[in-house]
Amino acid sequence: MSRSIHTTRRSLAELKKRKFASDDARREAISEAGFDLQRKRRIKRHVTKERHAVVAVGDPVPAASIPIKLRDRAPNIFHAAGPEDIRSILDLLPVTAVHGIGEIRLSLGRDYMLELDEETKGKPDPLTGRPGHLSFPGVYSGTVLGTYFPSKGLISLYAYVIDWDRLLVPRAITELYLRLLALKTLMHEVAHFHDHTARVRRGRWMADRHENVEWYAEKREHEWTEQIVVPYLERRYSKECRAFRSWVQQRGGISLPLGFFAGDSRRTERNGMTRLVFSTSGAFESWLEKLPRYGSRHDAHLALAWELHYADQYEECLTVLNRILGDDPAHVKARECRADTLVHLERFDAALEDADEVIRRAPNENGAWESRADVLEHRKDWPSLLETCRQWERVPNVSPQKRRECHRYRAVANCAMGNTEGVETSLTAYWATFRFKNPEMAKRRMQFVRRSVFRRGGKPLPDDPLKNL
Repeated sequence: MSRSIHTTRRSLAELKKRKFASDDARREAISEAGFDLQRKRRIKRHVTKERHAVVAVGDPVPAASIPIKLRDRAPNIFHAAGPEDIRSILDLLPVTAVHGIGEIRLSLGRDYMLELDEETKGKPDPLTGRPGHLSFPGVYSGTVLGTYFPSKGLISLYAYVIDWDRLLVPRAITELYLRLLALKTLMHEVAHFHDHTARVRRGRWMADRHENVEWYAEKREHEWTEQIVVPYLERRYSKECRAFRSWVQQRGGISLPLGFFAGDSRRTERNGMTRLVFSTSGAFESWLEKLPRYGSRHDAHLALAWELHYADQYEECLTVLNRILGDDPAHVKARECRADTLVHLERFDAALEDADEVIRRAPNENGAWESRADVLEHRKDWPSLLETCRQWERVPNVSPQKRRECHRYRAVANCAMGNTEGVETSLTAYWATFRFKNPEMAKRRMQFVRRSVFRRGGKPLPDDPLKNL
């Protein structure tokens, strides 16, 4: 397939004079041509800049000769990855990976983050005023964790701001976890440099696409974190790693490997799409944020189980839940969570057994009704699904969100059984739980839900404009 882009200003002008079957077709064609022309210009600028850039020549520079400069020192400013850790990690990387890096700078990055767009600034922390967010109680992260500047040969890693008096996690645990994240960030920025020097040059003009650059950096970051960073930390900080895992096991109910807490940042696809995933590191921080609220050991364990569930770590979630139910078989909330988890693992018989047990003990637990409906929909047992919805509707104090889900399950069952009137009645009840302010948004939402109902019911949507595509 050719990589050439033939669109020119003249061809775009001629396209604007052409006649099209509709105004929408005309706008789409002009928009596509305009995008190609802009991209062609970006590529030319990229190539021109590359030809005039100062390029690292000769043999790759040893990692030991790269200066590491530490700035912004203060009691509340914590540089999680110090010079010694960074030097050790760089020595473990392939020699060509660090080619072109002239300096690694450890700083707060306050001025840089203040210059970012308002939408990406975040909120200033109370100790330094740097924009960012609260990662978990006592720990503030910057808006960005690191940046790379290929024209300067510079990588910047930004410190964490810690209010040690408000820190609710043991200091040693906090430091090890943040060190893991900082070294993971370093891998990402080094990957960008490696991409710039080893791949983008020599005609790799496809790097004008942001998604290509990020896809490569995320891929390398994940590989190097697994292969280099985690083994290094387990070797260099073996005592701290054991204490970290033991602390999580005691308070969370499960022993997890260190790599789990690094998470997986591979979100960018080559086609420009972004995968919406909840990483394991995000699950851990969300659990830490809520940990002080839980009054009992089982409550803390259940909270971690749900976070593992949201991160699609279903087997790990089951491990925690089985431990809770082993101690307390009557724990309704744990059984409700297990029913939902078993549905995701497609262990439907066990899921239905747990859901029915929860409904028997506590009929107002909506999650159990939803799990039961999921199982019946999978089995295509439509009469039983309608009966489940009828009983679910009779439960008092059902939240609007769960009430609308009940209406949607009922619409799916009616659709599968060919009851058009039942579908419309259920969807009308579904819409009644919303209050849209934007009519256009409401219309799109309605179309999406209707299409979803007919798809799940196994029937073609009568007026679907996409059915012939």
